[in-house]
Amino acid sequence: MGLLRDLTLSVATVVVVVACGSFALGLHTVHSFLEESLTHRTQAEAALLTRRLGELDAPNAVPLLSQVFDAYGYRQLRLRAAEGDTVFEASRPAAAGHAPQWFERLVPLAVPPVTLAVPTGPYQGATLSVSADDKPGRDRLWQGARSLGQLAAATLACALLIAILTRRLLARRLSSLGRSVQQWTERGNGTKPPLPPELQPVGAAIDQLQAQARARIAQHTQTIETLQEELEVDPITRLPNRKRFLAALHQAVLPRMTGEDTVNAHGHVVLFRQRDLASINQHMPRQLTDQWLRGVTDRVQGLLPDTGTQALLGRLNGSDFGLLLPGMEPADALRLSEQLRIALRGCRIAIDEAGALCRWALTLTAYTSADTPTRILARLDHGLMRSESAGEETIAASSPRPPALASASGEYAWKDTLLTALDQHRFSLATGRRELQDGTLLRHEASLTLHDPRTEQALPAQTFIPAAIRLGLASDCDIQAVRLALDWLTPDRGELATLLSLASLGQSRFLPRLQQMLEDRPAQAAKLLLEIDAHGLVDHYADVRSLCELATATGVRIGLRRLTRQFGAMAHLHHLPLSYIKLDADFVDGLPDSPGSRHLASSVAQTATALGIAVHATLPANAALRDWLQDLGITLIVERPALEDSA
Repeated sequence: MGLLRDLTLSVATVVVVVACGSFALGLHTVHSFLEESLTHRTQAEAALLTRRLGELDAPNAVPLLSQVFDAYGYRQLRLRAAEGDTVFEASRPAAAGHAPQWFERLVPLAVPPVTLAVPTGPYQGATLSVSADDKPGRDRLWQGARSLGQLAAATLACALLIAILTRRLLARRLSSLGRSVQQWTERGNGTKPPLPPELQPVGAAIDQLQAQARARIAQHTQTIETLQEELEVDPITRLPNRKRFLAALHQAVLPRMTGEDTVNAHGHVVLFRQRDLASINQHMPRQLTDQWLRGVTDRVQGLLPDTGTQALLGRLNGSDFGLLLPGMEPADALRLSEQLRIALRGCRIAIDEAGALCRWALTLTAYTSADTPTRILARLDHGLMRSESAGEETIAASSPRPPALASASGEYAWKDTLLTALDQHRFSLATGRRELQDGTLLRHEASLTLHDPRTEQALPAQTFIPAAIRLGLASDCDIQAVRLALDWLTPDRGELATLLSLASLGQSRFLPRLQQMLEDRPAQAAKLLLEIDAHGLVDHYADVRSLCELATATGVRIGLRRLTRQFGAMAHLHHLPLSYIKLDADFVDGLPDSPGSRHLASSVAQTATALGIAVHATLPANAALRDWLQDLGITLIVERPALEDSA
């Protein structure tokens, strides 16, 4: 109630000013009246006394003056002859009145003495001086001041009482009017009761303000929804962006309450990346690239089940897409992932003038309520590394319990681990025997391992090599593998095969370093076999040819693996001096059920035999299949695990 308080203070101030002014004015009027009355009275009495002295003889003048002084109570009475002699003089001290001294000092009553000349008689020419006693005047002035003060105080008290009562009445009235206005405004656009006449302008203003407020709120709500959609949706594909996808993932891993029971969450997440988006942007106009991306996402969304799952497809960044499959079982997730892989493969476009097609990398992982979005994304990132390093569009499945460091290390952690291992030589080789059916040693095969102080067991190559390829450290790791292999071959242990990553072949410093190492140790190089993946003959033919030329010059032999995953490499076999070809175990195991696979195996064996290239396959359990493979001239080998690691 600031308004009522200000009103009360204003009224009180005015009343106080008026009362004080009235008191001061009344006191001044009484004071002036008393001074003038005493002065006129003294003058009249002095004039009467001088005329009386003019009528009397000299002996009677002094008794008269004495009687007058005693009767009228003058403060001083003096008669001085014309010659200057004092004929009569009488005085008395000022008597204390009823007024306090502070009041007499504050409001003094000044009555000047009256001096007149005697006109006739024996004292003609003499001067009579009369000073009146102001005690009665001072008392009357004090009484008048007290009366005025009491009147002013009573007036002030009445005014304040009226102001307080007015304030209370106004407060009640305003409160009642406020409730009426509130009830009136709460009716909105409905039927409203009539307001009092004094509030009808207020009601009209409120109606206008409500209409403007509703219009502004609607406009602001629409703006907020638009901005929120822009913040959570990719502007090109109109898919949920990273923020919204991660929020959905966070909700998906939370346990759900079903009645009184808690149901643990489970599901799968697929992450796929367009590895050549930068090349696509350089080869195609940006508008066509955006249109192609929208077509890809529309095709992927067409694969999602309509019912039974709340699948969510999102774009996490420029080249990464995520597919959240909450509650989906592993078999269904694998089936959908395979459909996704086929659909993405069908969406590939050329990225250069030579007609090379863009590549996709895919990974799949399962999650439960025990996971966190950070751990899930770390596993997916590691799965993408594996998919990229494989060089082929296969789905890299990430286990909910991956090897050490795989679920907790990002790129920066992997970089620190790899650089430290390279600097401190924390690598070793894990070797295994490869024997013929009769137990004769064919060769040893080695795999690079990394020893990290944070883990109890050494990390296998399939765990850290994908990260090394992404970080550009694959060539350094392969150099370590070749160095350890040459050290392992220093005693006469037979032949040793080790795998090289295709990413290393593309680095300018790798082949010169490799050649220098092999030329320095020719005896060990003659027993060393370097294996490469078959898809390198299609995607990196020039680099593989350079490696084969280096091998011919240094005595190293080259082996080819995973040919059954890239049969396009057969068109280049006659150009390269390969030592052997390895058929995948899963391909061999599927031969009895696939006539097409048997025809392909027969073609590979015939082509390799014609080129003088050996074909190796893991010994199958099916006896008939073993005989059939041997009839094709394929060498069957038995894989035996390593007994110990070679440091």
